[in-house]
Amino acid sequence: MTAQATAHVRFRRALASGSVTLALGAAAELGRLDLEDAFELTLLLAAREPRRYSRAAARWVGRFCVERRVELVEAELLLALLGALPLQTRAAARGLEALFTERGEQRLAEAVRRWQVETGRR
Repeated sequence: MTAQATAHVRFRRALASGSVTLALGAAAELGRLDLEDAFELTLLLAAREPRRYSRAAARWVGRFCVERRVELVEAELLLALLGALPLQTRAAARGLEALFTERGEQRLAEAVRRWQVETGRR
């Protein structure tokens, strides 16, 4: 197994365990996370490090918009849903799941579903 693959395994385990410190360390070792992994890290911050969440969510939305060529209205919706996630968790999570499903972003929709179950917010 390569060092990159090993770091990715550590990253996935850190996400599963809910350890922000370990996840950030493994992410730094990886260099650049794919969009889905970066989203899962953002969700972990929402649950465990709310003070860091807002900036991480904004960065992730920017990256998503560029990589997936998102139109302005959809970008605004995504920002609103992620902004509401800490306060209106269930409604915002349902909206994110629906948006990602409609766009065919199944890994992102599944990440939202898994996050809701793991955090007891379903």
